Amino acid sequence: MVVNKYVEPKISEVERGIAQIENELKAASGREATRLTDRLNEARAFLGELRDLREELLRIAALPYKPDLNDGVIINAAPLHKLFRLRSWAKDTEDCWKTLEKGDYDWAHLAYTIWSDRVREVCRRDRSIAIAHGLEDLCEVEAPESKKKGGRGRRKKEAAR
Repeated sequence: MVVNKYVEPKISEVERGIAQIENELKAASGREATRLTDRLNEARAFLGELRDLREELLRIAALPYKPDLNDGVIINAAPLHKLFRLRSWAKDTEDCWKTLEKGDYDWAHLAYTIWSDRVREVCRRDRSIAIAHGLEDLCEVEAPESKKKGGRGRRKKEAAR
């Protein structure tokens, strides 16, 4: 929706502006030509950024990206890492994305949404990850026997003796 409603129209607008500047540049000379050349270079750079933005948004849209508040902000923002201009956020979210891709955060709902086959396989061997995703039935590791501790009832019985 963002690409169709905002980015594509802006790309078209900038392309029309570039064409207009190129036409004006044909008849210009001296300082006016220099000014138009600078504007043309800026517009072309901006057009390149818009096209990169479009491609990145389409990459994210192709993911089965479904943010889950239980994963936390940094994991939910990780697929958007190329869109952050603040360096610290760009670095932190990119590092998180690489860690997600590697499989170190398979407990995260986002990991299961994007790499469900891999996470389901991990759930077979790791009970805690299986529980995190509600897939205990896939887990091939037996649940440990619960150790019953004394608790209050036991203390009262011992005190009565």
